[in-house]
Amino acid sequence: ACTDPGPMDPEQQRDLLADIVPEFVLAVRGESGDGWAGAVFDEPDVPAGVQLAVVPGDQQPAPVPGTGDADLDRLTLDSFTATFCPLGYFTPFVEPGRDACHRPELTVLAGFPQSVALSWDEPGASLSVALDAPAGSVLRIRGFPDVADKRLGAGPLRLRLSDGAGWTHDIEWSVPKSVVEPVEELDWDQLVHAFLIWQTDTVELPVAVDALTLEVLGPDAGAFHLVSLGLDPS
Repeated sequence: ACTDPGPMDPEQQRDLLADIVPEFVLAVRGESGDGWAGAVFDEPDVPAGVQLAVVPGDQQPAPVPGTGDADLDRLTLDSFTATFCPLGYFTPFVEPGRDACHRPELTVLAGFPQSVALSWDEPGASLSVALDAPAGSVLRIRGFPDVADKRLGAGPLRLRLSDGAGWTHDIEWSVPKSVVEPVEELDWDQLVHAFLIWQTDTVELPVAVDALTLEVLGPDAGAFHLVSLGLDPS
C-alpha cells in the first residue's frame, strides 16, 4: 500500500482494494478474484482482516430476472418500469426498445453485465419476487445506480429488502461522481463519464422467506440496474 500522505491511510487503502479488486476481476474477466491479492498488496501474506473473493466466480447467485425479456414476468412491479438489458455493449440501433439500458451513454461500465434497468417517477417504487429461502440462507444483491439518469442527483440510492412479515434490511449504494458530455445528432443526447461497477450487498436471512420485496426509499425518482438477486448456493 502507498505510504505517502493522502486522503486514505494504508489500512484504508487495503480495505478499499479488498472490496473493489475481486468484484472488478469478476465483472471484466468472469472469474474469481482469488490470487490477485499478491499483485495488489505486493506482500506474501494477505493483511489481517482483508477478505478476498467477495463474490467467488463459481458461486454466483441465481440472477433475477434470468436470461431474457420473458423472465420479467417473474417480477411483480409497483411503480417501476423494467427493461431487460442483455450482456454486452449495444446501441439503440442494434437493440430497439432498450434505450433505458443506457449502454452508449455509460462510457465506462465494467463488463457490460446482463441486468434489469429499473426506473421510477414517484416515491415507494418496489418489486417482489417469489423466493424459497430457509432461515440462515445467504442472500446476495448486486446492482448500480444509473448515473445517466439526472434525477438521481448526488445520491445515495437507498433500498430496502423485506419479507412482508416484519423482517427488513436496508441497503445504501453510492452514486459515483460523473462528467457529462453533450452529444448531437444521435439517438442519445449525452455521454456520462463515470467508472461503474456493480455494488454488492450480502445478508444472512434470520427468518425463512418465501417472497422478497425490494423497495426504493430514496431518491423520489431515478433509475438503477439490478444485476443479480438470489441465494448463494455455498
